[in-house]
Amino acid sequence: MRSVEEQLQLMLNSIIAVEPLDLPLLDARGTVLAEDVVAENPIPAVDMAGVDGFAVCARELANASAGSPVSLRIVGRLEAAQAESAGDSSVSVGDLEMPQGVAVRVAIGARIPVGADAVLSASSHPVTTSDGVEWLSVTEQVQSGTGVRGVGGDVAVGGVVVPEGAAIHEREFAGIVAAGRFRVRVHPHPRVVIVSSGDELVEAGQPLGARQVHDLNATTLVAAAIDAGAQAFRGRPVPDNPDRLAFVVLDQLIRADLVVVTGRAELVGDRFGGTVFEALNELGTVRFSSTAVDPGPVIGFGRVGSASVPIITIPSDPIAALIAFEVFVRPVIRLLSGREDLFRPVVRATLTRPLRAPMDIRRFVPAVLSLRGTQVSVEPLEDTGSLVGLQQANALAIVEEGVTDLQPGDRVAVIRLDRG
Repeated sequence: MRSVEEQLQLMLNSIIAVEPLDLPLLDARGTVLAEDVVAENPIPAVDMAGVDGFAVCARELANASAGSPVSLRIVGRLEAAQAESAGDSSVSVGDLEMPQGVAVRVAIGARIPVGADAVLSASSHPVTTSDGVEWLSVTEQVQSGTGVRGVGGDVAVGGVVVPEGAAIHEREFAGIVAAGRFRVRVHPHPRVVIVSSGDELVEAGQPLGARQVHDLNATTLVAAAIDAGAQAFRGRPVPDNPDRLAFVVLDQLIRADLVVVTGRAELVGDRFGGTVFEALNELGTVRFSSTAVDPGPVIGFGRVGSASVPIITIPSDPIAALIAFEVFVRPVIRLLSGREDLFRPVVRATLTRPLRAPMDIRRFVPAVLSLRGTQVSVEPLEDTGSLVGLQQANALAIVEEGVTDLQPGDRVAVIRLDRG
């Protein structure tokens, strides 16, 4: 029997990230960079306001003091993406050198006028109005560069703006565009095909016959794969026919970077059996093992087809399938995606209800994790086989190997399903 770590490491050791592609930036959302994005121009490319306030020339305020304030006429406004006139046609705050004796309103992120070299915070410098003209009274000396993000102050030319391995989301978009790029080299979302097997399975929305159930696994595992960072596909459930299941798996390889099969594979005595085992045991390098995990100890893994596509088999019970997906499949998808953060966060929490497990088996129990200040508690679900109850779970409480009895107040490791 393999430990959870041994089974998972066997899988991860044989997986490499999907080959990189060059994609337009908007098409690359959610993917992982396969290169450093370096600045093709300094960031910022011009001197910019670091605060909302007033652009000024520092040397004009060299003698300013509380007893001898310097008054500057406010002549215009610059927003982050535009320049506006304040009605004084003699002043072009955007392009011409700023005349002496004036200040210009600037929004944070706006290009400061030529001739200005400092920005005074609006919150600390009140404005007065006289005969319709606004005046800024400055009572202190100002250093050149105050309140200014200077050219190249964030990143110099050639500096790394977004590193290889970063997932591309909205914040990364800003850095990549600022670097002068509109295409990036990324690991694309891995294509994951979910195949479910069982005579009792019926498509969602179809009427149920005797001894039939709706195919929960196909839909829920597709959703879980997408959440893990995959582009996921599924087909109709496959009957309990080994030849038919093997045919479907081989037929799906054309659109797969990973195949996940859920169905019957079991260990009876010292021999494996079941439809999934009979269909896949001799297909490519797929091999089955008994893993020290509850629920669902029988896990299959290998590669199939001329492209040597990895394949993982997990139990057919919906709750066991979801837990096996979290423990074994999700890290594989993350690795295929080029990510370094393969696992969800694990925290220590105080049990509120007893937990028991077989000796030498690691048990994963759906639970509700609660955070109240510095207190972290976890309540295992009373009915761990209830699909309705599972919707409440935001965590998996872990009963480690060798531990058979845990009581309220004991501390356990908990996987957070609401993070990562």
